Amino acid sequence: MFMQIDIPWSLLRHQLKQNCPTVATGIEQFCFCCAVSNGEQRSWVVHSSANTFELCWQQLQQKCIELIQAKKLAVLYLRIDWVTDATPLQMHELIRRLRNTKRNYYRYGLAFDHELLQLYTEQELNANALLYAGSEISYCELNPHNFSVYQKRRFNEELPNPSKLAADQLIWQLETQGIFLDTDGQVHLLYPSGPNASRRQLPGLTHKQLGTIINHASDYLAKQVQPKGRYHYGYFPCFHRPIQTYNTLRHASSTYALIEACEFNPREEIQNAIERALQALTQQMLVYKTNVDGQQMAFLQDERNEIKLGGNALCLLALCKYTELTGSNRYQVLMQQLAAGIVSMQDPTTGRFVHVLHSTDFSVKQSFRIVYYDGEACFALLRYFAICQEERWLNAAALAFDDFIAREHWKAHDHWLSYSINELVKYRPEAKYFQFGLQNVMGHLDFVIERITTFPTLLELMMAAQQLLEKLVNRPELYHLYHSLNLEKFYFAMHQRAQHMLNGFFWPELAMFYRHPAKIKGSFFIRHHAFRIRIDDIEHYLSGYIAYCRFLGSKHRTTIPEPAARGLANGWTVQSLAMATGGTWSNNTPTTLQIDSVAVSAHGLRQHSLVMLAPEATAAGFKASQLTTYRAKITAALSESTEGAKTELPTLRVHDGQQAILDLGSFARSRMKGVVIAVTGSAGKSTMIAMLQHCLKPYGKTVGNQANANLPLGVAWNLASMPWDADFIALELAIGSIRQSSRIARPGVAIITTIGPAHLEYHKNVENIARKISRIFHEMAPGNLAVINRDLQQWPILAAEARARALKILSFGRHSEADVKLLAAHSDEITVMLSGQRLRYRLGSPGLHQVYNSLAALAVASHLQLALPELLNTFADFRAIPGRGQQQNIKLEQGQITVLDDAYNANPASMQALFQMLQQLPRQGRLLLVLGDMLELGEHVKTYHQALVPDIKQCVPDRLYLVGTEMTALKAELTEQANLSCWNDIQLLQQALLRDLEHNDLLVFKASNGIGLHKIVSHFEKLHAINSKN
Repeated sequence: MFMQIDIPWSLLRHQLKQNCPTVATGIEQFCFCCAVSNGEQRSWVVHSSANTFELCWQQLQQKCIELIQAKKLAVLYLRIDWVTDATPLQMHELIRRLRNTKRNYYRYGLAFDHELLQLYTEQELNANALLYAGSEISYCELNPHNFSVYQKRRFNEELPNPSKLAADQLIWQLETQGIFLDTDGQVHLLYPSGPNASRRQLPGLTHKQLGTIINHASDYLAKQVQPKGRYHYGYFPCFHRPIQTYNTLRHASSTYALIEACEFNPREEIQNAIERALQALTQQMLVYKTNVDGQQMAFLQDERNEIKLGGNALCLLALCKYTELTGSNRYQVLMQQLAAGIVSMQDPTTGRFVHVLHSTDFSVKQSFRIVYYDGEACFALLRYFAICQEERWLNAAALAFDDFIAREHWKAHDHWLSYSINELVKYRPEAKYFQFGLQNVMGHLDFVIERITTFPTLLELMMAAQQLLEKLVNRPELYHLYHSLNLEKFYFAMHQRAQHMLNGFFWPELAMFYRHPAKIKGSFFIRHHAFRIRIDDIEHYLSGYIAYCRFLGSKHRTTIPEPAARGLANGWTVQSLAMATGGTWSNNTPTTLQIDSVAVSAHGLRQHSLVMLAPEATAAGFKASQLTTYRAKITAALSESTEGAKTELPTLRVHDGQQAILDLGSFARSRMKGVVIAVTGSAGKSTMIAMLQHCLKPYGKTVGNQANANLPLGVAWNLASMPWDADFIALELAIGSIRQSSRIARPGVAIITTIGPAHLEYHKNVENIARKISRIFHEMAPGNLAVINRDLQQWPILAAEARARALKILSFGRHSEADVKLLAAHSDEITVMLSGQRLRYRLGSPGLHQVYNSLAALAVASHLQLALPELLNTFADFRAIPGRGQQQNIKLEQGQITVLDDAYNANPASMQALFQMLQQLPRQGRLLLVLGDMLELGEHVKTYHQALVPDIKQCVPDRLYLVGTEMTALKAELTEQANLSCWNDIQLLQQALLRDLEHNDLLVFKASNGIGLHKIVSHFEKLHAINSKN
């Protein structure tokens, strides 16, 4: 008799309606999938599609009820997914994408016909190995046999096998989101497509939640211990197939983790399992040898008649942990024998270990196999020393570590080395050991953050390093080592890894799709190994999470006071620059240098700059000739170790110049205490930055990025050049590499201005732009703020990503649900509704896009709890910046004109903003409109340019100048336009404008920067300077 739940259909409908308010993008209809399971068998799935929510829901509910009745299911789990986006692809493109995707990491559903008859969710594809071609194939591939088997079960009929579809057959890639009805009646909202896809949303992982997960996993591991003490070694849930091999080293390490779990939460079932596992370990898996002194040594014997250094170490660790936990002396003699076995494998002169012996005659089989063994051996010796206090074991570990330091073992970034160094400094708190421990993690933080696999040993590495940091707190003489680590990035990486590892837990909403849900629920899996569950996988998850859970429960994070900034706004010193980059200074470097900025080009130079030298003539950085030109502003240089311009400047030698700049940006960001506000979007980023800088000044020190440097390298050198004590830091982030930029900036607030066709040569379509822009949220912490334009068609994509990251969302626009709602926008007054309060203000720069920027600024101020009356006053005297709508009066020989300079950037969205502004802009004279090509619009470039024609006509310019290939192609559609001319030569156009202009004219420039209209603006500014003197 199985447990079952009553299905609350009305509640499920309400939840579905609340979270799926619109049709799926790409198919323009609703599409729902329902999976049900009794907990003992693989889920049964039905789906429906219709043009209305109600019809789709009714169909789904009816199909589900019929399925339950037909299969006589006692439903324990129920899950409903809905399609949010469907991207059409031809089969050959799908196959290409699959080949470029790591095995089992295709995180989408698929529909193989336009009618959505043959549809599979991501979980169906993975749990049934439909995209798995075997362990020898590292990428995804359609599996004809598995499709055939599952089709019969899923659809109860023969359907075309997807593997046999024609190359040009159109199929749909599906992005989905879901809800899950748990056994306690709670409905969980699941994450949408992405790395967290399909599991329940747990935005803030709490001590209690993690404790529950640890208990589930430790119960699962304990159940794997058989009556005679050996474990059920592993299991492939897709195929319902046990792993037949065995590994005694992993038997020992899993038992060690089980003892840790018992210490975390003692339970009789786990205690009994430990006793059985230890009995098997100590009575069935050891071999013995007597040394020349007559001392007996013990060794763990593994498969293939091997004695592994790591096996002995883990056996000793398990017994040490058992002794610490129980106080029993049962294994006292055996622990000494195992320790003696470890030391017998060490060279007493060099400290180096031999890794593998033949168990038949104890001869050397392999001198070195894997660095893990070295760390495990030292850790075990140090743990045994803590129990017996015999110096020989401590001395052996210290001798080994001197060898590790000489061989730069830290480059392996191994968690066992972190465990052991953390133990060693308890007894030998020397700087070299602390430095080794920090080096072991420092260069690995990006890997910890970015690694797509759940890789639980990375959390073990981070937690051991965190404990090492705690030990540094009481050693002021070593504070410089503490500050050599980017602490903010370290803790971000630690929390990020802990969150990401939740994607390797078999939640019931995932387990229900596999052959035997009850057998796997509550365990941990390795996705790229066919969702393998193995005892050592669970062991590493448990050890990492137990340490992390204790950290969460400690309720505080110990910190060391920041070093004095020595009177400098950003605090850069010779020492901190070397710490941040891992570089070394040249011999002529003084002990103190005044450096206030970092520059990779002349745009970033200030009075006391550290400049990056170009390693070769075509690379980024300063060339040798530029050092002379800008010598007055250059204090020091940064150069790659092997190459770089020869200079007498103090030089910081680094391995990779560009990586060093990125490191400097990250280091500077970790020292900043102010609010970082990142702005992204297809248009309006620079203007939004300018407005934030202007409006936030009354509330504190405010800075923004320079030179439109908005890719990772530019974001980094901007941060490295900003004062660390700023209250507000406004940064522009380009769509390209936005996740990397966000990782460097780690914004507390992210603003998305607008989304439109821009750089389509790279992004293909607007939906892709929205998805890429939303990656800015991936590096933000739960509770941070996302400020999103509510009027955007891509709002569902952006909002879903923000919610998936547990961000607070404030929206702005005309939309009825906008948090900052625009009620009216007139030339003399803007009216807005915010938190039930009607606000009125004037805006000094015209244009609806500027109005929208002010709405976003209001959202930020509201979130930061700033006094709004003061903010509203700042809007009145805000002015647009050069190249982005700046207006200026220009004095020419024929009189005064007004130039509106919007010549830096152009795409359909920013063009639309300009035309809207011209409709409202008052003017005394004629309108002369100069329009240049919009660049980087991809294959639809002509369509986007042709779409401008109605707006151009509506503006009724007195003179129209078209510049560039695409704009001049519009001439035929603008033939009725008076005084139209086409140009390809900027110099000739400039001359024509000077002939045509009259007093009081409004001259408007709009184009992509590559067209070069800014050169004409610069010429007019020079003429104005000359004429103003006369």
